[in-house]
Amino acid sequence: MRALRAYRVLDTEADTAYDALVRLAASICGKPIALVTLVDASRQWFKANFGLDGITETPRAWAFCDYAIRGRDVFEIPDARDDERFASNPLVVHDPLIRSYAGAPLVTPDGEAIGTICVLGREPGALEAAQREQLTLLARLVMDELERRKRLLRLAGGLANVADLTQAVLASPRPATAVRALLDAVGAATGGTAQLLRRAEDGTYGVVRTLDQRALPGGRAILGQAPLRLEHAQADELAIAIPGGGEQPELLLAARYRDHHPGESDRAALELVAAAFAIAVRNVALYAETERRRLELHDARATQAELVERLARDVRGPVTSIVGFARLLEEDGRFPPDAREALAVVRASGERIGEIASDVDLLSRMELAAVEPQWRTVDPAALAAGAGAVVEQRPSVRIVADPDLLGTVLGRLVEDGSRPSAPVRARIEDLGEAVAIELSGTGASPAGDGAGLPTIGGRLAARIVERHGGSYRSGGSAGAWWVRLTLPADPRRERRLRVLLVGPADHGEDLAEQLRALDFGVEIAGSASEVRENSLAATDVVVFAAGRGAWAQREHLSSALRRRVGLVALSSSEQRAGDGWDATVRAPALPGDLGAAVYAAAAKAKQRGADDGLVTSPN
Repeated sequence: MRALRAYRVLDTEADTAYDALVRLAASICGKPIALVTLVDASRQWFKANFGLDGITETPRAWAFCDYAIRGRDVFEIPDARDDERFASNPLVVHDPLIRSYAGAPLVTPDGEAIGTICVLGREPGALEAAQREQLTLLARLVMDELERRKRLLRLAGGLANVADLTQAVLASPRPATAVRALLDAVGAATGGTAQLLRRAEDGTYGVVRTLDQRALPGGRAILGQAPLRLEHAQADELAIAIPGGGEQPELLLAARYRDHHPGESDRAALELVAAAFAIAVRNVALYAETERRRLELHDARATQAELVERLARDVRGPVTSIVGFARLLEEDGRFPPDAREALAVVRASGERIGEIASDVDLLSRMELAAVEPQWRTVDPAALAAGAGAVVEQRPSVRIVADPDLLGTVLGRLVEDGSRPSAPVRARIEDLGEAVAIELSGTGASPAGDGAGLPTIGGRLAARIVERHGGSYRSGGSAGAWWVRLTLPADPRRERRLRVLLVGPADHGEDLAEQLRALDFGVEIAGSASEVRENSLAATDVVVFAAGRGAWAQREHLSSALRRRVGLVALSSSEQRAGDGWDATVRAPALPGDLGAAVYAAAAKAKQRGADDGLVTSPN
């Protein structure tokens, strides 16, 4: 049964090739009925039928062919009424009143008989020796057709898998290594194995496993180019040059088919695979160049950060001496009041320079990733109050953070944003998976002018929040400013919010990368109608990146689902929170805005679940 099912032919449509063979069998043998039968566990099914109109199968218990497949020669019954095995068979005693039968078994290359090509008559009679021989030849032709169909199905499925893997190779951060899976898929498509060959320095070709691997000398030489022939080639081997290597190809794809000698259709299919490899090769070269530039940039940034760190430390020593000397003189009663006031200004300025130097030092070490957060459970409202802010909203919430680093952030922002008549105010918002700390005030923003460079304190705050896995946003207008820090409840937690990105346009991959950089798990669907149920079951927030079509895409989701997950629209100003959305983000989205929107939408969905009495997933 396993051998039969490998051909995937049961219950398929009629095929002219098999129909022609049964007509030929009936003519050669002089019989009114001829069949190609395939014997399943409980039935015999007719792939081709000449002379038995309206009948597609019979029970296996009635099948003459059940006896025919037990041997390897033609099985013949000259008169079924005289054979006790068939005298009471319904096909003999009732219509179609079979009297004679001859069947040649269909034998696979592995020696398994899966059916027959047979002829039946309504009158007794035996075949001549020449007719039996020709029936055997027809059985081989039927098996050739079945083998051809099997190869085509395997090739079609294999090429579809190759196409999917090619996309994975192109998207892989290590495409040179990902090619191994592509080679396995090519082997599956050919029914054998596939190898990647690379030209060595001596002009021969050796086997390599990845695209960034060099071949050793002493491999196989090319004997001919049209068609490509390799030294020591087996009869079932086919080699194709991967495009882009010049007159003498750099890479070859060699496949072994094992069960047949490859023909033109095999060559055409393998050329398609070689073209996919060529794209992967270019992607590897691009990746290597990108990595080289990234490392150069990283080294330059590291050198710059080290110099800034050294400068900040060199500045702090003299400044500390100046501040200490100014304090001593300021406290000396021999100096007149106006002189002591001037010394106080010098001391305050020196202290400010020292604070800036400390901030620059810490920022440099943050850039170098030389500071590891020391995680503690903290009260964000208490940290904000300790930094000098007036806490307006103080929910009972705790997060895991580094109290020293987070306290430095809040202290610097509050100090830089405070005015004597207008203190900095803080509002704490519990988002379930995260907590938002929003500071606001009047006057100059401690984060810097949004149109220009950020302040050192603003940049330091952004880096420290990033090390906590959160997002940093700032803004303001008409002499007022705000800074919003969105921090995960526990940055050490393995579980991440799971985001489904629906309907991405050209910027969809960029959005996905932004979401992944914010440590969200991300899946992508072209439209809401393509979303699979298993994707929805594992989704916390759906982000619609369909522009003006976001609302229509959202309507593809059921109302029950829309209450369970958070909904975010990336669009123009026409889509607003409260119009059925939990949050909206203006395109093009900034990472901080995008992260804050996802956290806010997840919190609102969680609240809906609590209102509905649903059990939410564990945090």
